[in-house]
Amino acid sequence: MRFTITTLALVAPLLTGALFGGVWIWARLTYITVFAYAFDRLTPLFFQNANMGAEFPTSDVLSVALAFAHFIVLGAVVYALVHDATLPMLQKIALFFATALFAGQIVHPNAHELIHRPNRIL
Repeated sequence: MRFTITTLALVAPLLTGALFGGVWIWARLTYITVFAYAFDRLTPLFFQNANMGAEFPTSDVLSVALAFAHFIVLGAVVYALVHDATLPMLQKIALFFATALFAGQIVHPNAHELIHRPNRIL
């Protein structure tokens, strides 16, 4: 559950940042660089890991949702970076890095896991 919440907590604010700018961009950049790192480091102190052979019950649903979310976020961010003249350059740079971190830390590993699924549709 913590993985699902931590992962999906980035999608809506990235879209909001792309559409409206401002504090949403800085909140996402801070979240993915500081909070997610601290969350990953602190939760093992309070919770135990699942058994190695245990399957994440909603892994396919989460993976497919993330795949679709990636394309929506990417489209909105590219549009904001290229066409939004009201977005200050510093916010564009922060939005770029927040999105790049999201793609590199979450979307890329998710895509890697999807190619290993026996169901070729996934």
